[in-house]
Amino acid sequence: ALFWPELGDDEGRRALRQGLHYLRRVLGPDVFLTEGDEVRVREGALGCDAVDFERMLDDGRPEQALALYRGEFLDGFHVGDVASEYEEWVERTRSRLRRRAASAAWSSADAAEAGGNSPRALELARRACELEPDQEGGGRRLMTLHERVGDRAGALRAYDELAARLEREFDARPAPETSALAESIRTSNRSA
Repeated sequence: ALFWPELGDDEGRRALRQGLHYLRRVLGPDVFLTEGDEVRVREGALGCDAVDFERMLDDGRPEQALALYRGEFLDGFHVGDVASEYEEWVERTRSRLRRRAASAAWSSADAAEAGGNSPRALELARRACELEPDQEGGGRRLMTLHERVGDRAGALRAYDELAARLEREFDARPAPETSALAESIRTSNRSA
């Protein structure tokens, strides 16, 4: 029903059997395991960057995982006439992976800063902000990182870019705490 919602149960099962037959012919007979009405991919039979990405995160390797994240889950892949549940699953998966990638970027940025690699920390923080552009807190975090590494001009530039994007995309202004942070950085005695 997820792949062929316009078909009845019998026709849908027939379409699934034909699809699996084709995939077995192309991928090999040992890729899929069937038990009763369940079909699954045999562990290790196929590689999947999304699975590897999450496994690396779960193993505590955020920067290596982040190297695997190259964009949205199934970006550009479209299946016509599928059930809305399938599309909702794809969107939930995209959101989860994007959030996890942003979190990996932030933790890697923190590690890079702690290790004294400010340029890498800033690069990773910018990547985190790009992954979750609607999270204004990430913009504040980037501004704070710029300030901590002695780049006041970079912090103010990050604020200006955030403010311009909010205005352009949402006809909105930065939150008061974001504006206050920018003002605090602007008026600090630290040299730019």
